[in-house]
Amino acid sequence: MDLSTVLTIVITALVTLAFQKFVERLTALLTKVPLEKLPFGKLIRRKSSRVYLKYRAKKLCKNYPDEQAIAPPIPYKEPIPYKEEICWIGPTYKDTLARAGAVKVDTMRKPFVLYADTDVMRIFQVQALKHRQAKGHIRRDDSVIRLQSYSNNSGGAVLQIQRARYSDQVQSNLVMDWTGNHALKKWRFNTLRTYLSVLNHGKLGPLCDPMMANTIGMSVVLYYPTSTGVYLPYLPGRAKGQAVFDGGFHCTASGAAEWPDTGMTFEEIFVEDMYDELWEEVGIARKDIDVMVPLALCREFLRGGKPQIFFAGVTELSKSELTERRKSALELQKKLDVPEIVDKQLILSDTEDLREKLLGEPLTLEATANLYYAEKFMEQYRGVQVRENQ
Repeated sequence: MDLSTVLTIVITALVTLAFQKFVERLTALLTKVPLEKLPFGKLIRRKSSRVYLKYRAKKLCKNYPDEQAIAPPIPYKEPIPYKEEICWIGPTYKDTLARAGAVKVDTMRKPFVLYADTDVMRIFQVQALKHRQAKGHIRRDDSVIRLQSYSNNSGGAVLQIQRARYSDQVQSNLVMDWTGNHALKKWRFNTLRTYLSVLNHGKLGPLCDPMMANTIGMSVVLYYPTSTGVYLPYLPGRAKGQAVFDGGFHCTASGAAEWPDTGMTFEEIFVEDMYDELWEEVGIARKDIDVMVPLALCREFLRGGKPQIFFAGVTELSKSELTERRKSALELQKKLDVPEIVDKQLILSDTEDLREKLLGEPLTLEATANLYYAEKFMEQYRGVQVRENQ
């Protein structure tokens, strides 16, 4: 077989593969499949490797072969690299509200102290902190909330929480893939992820692992009505230069759960903090929101098992009102701090347009997972709205 024949075979194979992928995408757009039935792994924004964290969904899932991702890998679909721990979405809208309202917290008295199992690990932690400080990624060392453990039974979920520092996660969860000149290479471990993978045998480590901060992240996707009464997700653009998820379309708001000065209940600690994030990031006040509930507690593969609480909510603000509030919030952010958003959002007209736009403009990993749960909630909410209007 001569060279020209070989080249012809290779080119034909590549063209065939490309055509198959084109047909697959075209079919997804033309068929009237409900949004919640979409292959959500397709919606994940592909990002180039970063210095501290690598965002490839398939690779992240391969790092934890014994953990079940939200959407398991099947042909032509990517998994969402989060492990579900608790889901508060019930069989009905009323059940979901009841489950979400039954979450309790158990506060530990002593603050968390990041642990190092060896001198080499301690040196790595110091090196990681200094490296990220030099990059300007630590503007404040706020008190944040660590999830030590949880329980979930018929009486509701209980989250055991502990006070930690933002710098604790900078030395652990936020540097999983850092390949710089660090101490772990003395043991032939190129990254913290590879070291922990050996220790934990291909699984995420336990939440109580003192070498990981495992501070709680939170995010929310709010839905707003169109002129025709269709509710669509509000997905603003994420500013570049963020410590995590820099650039791309993101959740309506997100952030690390901050340790409260007062408050002892889940509502007082987490829900109030989520309202604060919405106000600070996109200018939406509590009075503008009809309903907002937690939907799931997951652990994120990207940041080595960092716990994440996903919320969804509904506002009656119009698109123009959302834009006006976002602009005002952005102006304030520019004066006080580095902006977390940019003045744009994923422009949508209806649910069909949403499906098409998401295939063309994939989201961040966090937004993809949040939208996965938010759509389940909104299916219930839309059903209630239809019955009330009959």
